[in-house]
Amino acid sequence: MTHQSRQYEQLEDNCHNFLQETSLSPKPVIAAWGLVKAGKSSLLNMLSGHIEDEFFKTGVVRTTQLNQELETEHYRLMDTPGLGIDQADSQQAHSGLNNADVVLFVHAPPGELDQEEMELLARVKATYAENTEQRLVLVVSQLDKDQDGAMELVLQRILMQLREQLDIEPRCFLISNSRYRKGIAHGKQKMIGSSGIPQLTAHLDELVQSIDGQLQSVRAGRRAARKTELLAELERSIATVQQQITYLKQPYASKARAFNRMMVKLRQGYIEQTKKITAVQKELKSL
Repeated sequence: MTHQSRQYEQLEDNCHNFLQETSLSPKPVIAAWGLVKAGKSSLLNMLSGHIEDEFFKTGVVRTTQLNQELETEHYRLMDTPGLGIDQADSQQAHSGLNNADVVLFVHAPPGELDQEEMELLARVKATYAENTEQRLVLVVSQLDKDQDGAMELVLQRILMQLREQLDIEPRCFLISNSRYRKGIAHGKQKMIGSSGIPQLTAHLDELVQSIDGQLQSVRAGRRAARKTELLAELERSIATVQQQITYLKQPYASKARAFNRMMVKLRQGYIEQTKKITAVQKELKSL
């Protein structure tokens, strides 16, 4: 399959998914988004209380290939496939972004955001527009691996990246899923508190309360914007196909015109020759 064929197929799938969408949950949808193995599934298990009996499956290899949702008291949590490896997984993740009211973008150090992550965050900004800083929450995982404040430096560099390249300043949290899990298992409140999970949970609770009244209007606005975008993509695709048809027809059209000109000349020649032959016949008959 050519690259262009894949593009047409993806556009067709996007249109089909858009038309098949049913009404979303009355509760805000919080989607975990990011690259493969960033810790998204583990984080959602911590936030939903599924610490030992994992609802969102984790593993050494990628385990999330379809969007998966779990309803909690105040919101719905959505786990999305890791981006950056499989095209089908990425398409699932992008559909999750389209249906999310809040995005938890999970980044796993070492280092700040790479170019691929910046492009993904640019897509988040394009989706949420002026609501981006409210609806985007950046989560830097693996706080338990912090040494001499290195994680805080990483966070500061990330915040600088977001300001300079995307002109946004979302809320950011340093978290450790493993520290929270151990704290819960051994009843150690200090360890639980230093995991960053309680602070993130409190922020999400406040956030969903603040956006509750805007939920339907924002969703309707985003759906209308997506409809406009899909229609524009369809028009561009139709124009491209028409250009290709014209290009492919051109050699045959030229040959057809040349053939028609040749036939006109032959017909004219035939008419002239017929006139001459007829004249000769008449002359012979008159003898």
